[in-house]
Order: sequence, then structure tokens, then C-alpha cells
Amino acid sequence: MKMNTLTITPDVINSYKLLLTKPEEYGLDFPAITTCLIKSDVPTEKSELVKSYLTYINRSIPKVIMYIIIDQIFPENCGIYTNNRMCYYLKFIKPT
Repeated sequence: MKMNTLTITPDVINSYKLLLTKPEEYGLDFPAITTCLIKSDVPTEKSELVKSYLTYINRSIPKVIMYIIIDQIFPENCGIYTNNRMCYYLKFIKPT
């Protein structure tokens, strides 16, 4: 069974970032990542935050791409360690 591979380049990251920050401009029916992730005083594990957002928008995007994009959008909230796990001081919310 042949596996598909994706080469992660700056262009790939920028393309995903555009789609996730301005989905309405590309005819996508989900809210922008910047409306669903907000600053928090409580850390959230990176994997849990990404899972919550991707489940909500019902899309499959490689986690590593999501981590890079979140690191770029919210640089002051990344790289926090809790219980030996990477966390963000962000939380997922469903927009109203």
C-alpha cells in the first residue's frame, strides 16, 4: 500500500494559513481559526486544541501544519509545557 506524502514548505504552510484565517474568502463554510482560539489563563495541550478545532470544522489537516500555523498566529502563547506536554495558553470556543 503506497502512502501519500506531503512536503511541508513555506508555500504549503502559507496556503493552509490563508484558508484557515480567511475561509470565507475561499468559499469555505467554517469559522476562521482566529475566531475559535482565544487566549486563556489555563494551558491546553497542543494536540487537544488542534483536535477540537479540526473536529468542529470537520476537516482533516496534518497536525504538524496546524502546530506551525498556531505558533505563527499566537507566538506569545506557544511553547508552554505542562506535565511534560506541549501546551498553549489558548482555548477553543464555538463562535456564536
